[in-house]
Amino acid sequence: MKMDKMPAKPASTTTLSDGEVRAVDKENKSITLKHGRIKSSTLEMGPMTMQFAVKDKSLVSNVKVGDKVKFIVENIDGASTITALSVQK
Repeated sequence: MKMDKMPAKPASTTTLSDGEVRAVDKENKSITLKHGRIKSSTLEMGPMTMQFAVKDKSLVSNVKVGDKVKFIVENIDGASTITALSVQK
């Protein structure tokens, strides 16, 4: 029996963005980043410095001002929200 191939999944348009931590507010689950161009499946924006909500408080538990980071930001309920973040060594 011959089975048809499943259609290929479209390539993800989400890419990791580069940023530098300018402020961290662990209590209110937010982080301020100076960032380059952002492109994700739900959001695109040019370089700037801005505050973002974080999806999970653990994302800001190990970052400090001055850290270089890679991150993903998505539009969640109308807010630009960081869904993944890692400190670059």
